[in-house]
Amino acid sequence: MESTISNLSTTTINIDSSKSVIRDVDFAEESKVSAKMSVLVETSTYALSQADSMQERLLDLKDGLSPKEQETLSYLPLGYSNRQIGLAMNIAEVTVKKTHEKRLRQTCGLGQNRNAFQGITPKRIF
Repeated sequence: MESTISNLSTTTINIDSSKSVIRDVDFAEESKVSAKMSVLVETSTYALSQADSMQERLLDLKDGLSPKEQETLSYLPLGYSNRQIGLAMNIAEVTVKKTHEKRLRQTCGLGQNRNAFQGITPKRIF
């Protein structure tokens, strides 16, 4: 009888210990998920603010442009390359490139140096 009581006591202690470990693992998992979601929310908020900022800058760039030139600029925040813009608008890639160069020279005061336009955006416009 004493050995049965001892075995039951040991089993109860082991079960309680296992429950504690499971709760600790559950808490750690929830903490990880919470941290991940927090980072995703912050990243999304930053990305949206950058997209809004890009739209505002493009609106400034569009002043004084023809509708066709404005349309070429509207593809930039979508990450389109000059080739993709040309295909979407059924115009030559070089025409798209010249439109972007022209507007950059006007707004940024850049000279005729074509190298000044290399690497302007993360997806390289040219």
